[in-house]
Amino acid sequence: FDAIQAGLSDKFMTALRRSIERIRQFPRPYAVYRLSIRICPLRPFQIGVFYRVEGDVVYVLRVLDLRSNPKSLRQKLGM
Repeated sequence: FDAIQAGLSDKFMTALRRSIERIRQFPRPYAVYRLSIRICPLRPFQIGVFYRVEGDVVYVLRVLDLRSNPKSLRQKLGM
């Protein structure tokens, strides 16, 4: 990201940490992508945090580019 804009990787990591913290605190409000996998968009980036909730545990499965082909996303998620 820093090749695109200086400091962009720091902004990305900050946004990622905030999103994971929101998911940890409130995992269920985010949309279900497929089956039991949910997606939290990472704004302003076109990235999504894909995760699953099992009881009180949240499993982050992948952090993926949302511009990817849907079939490619499913493959990366093991679907």
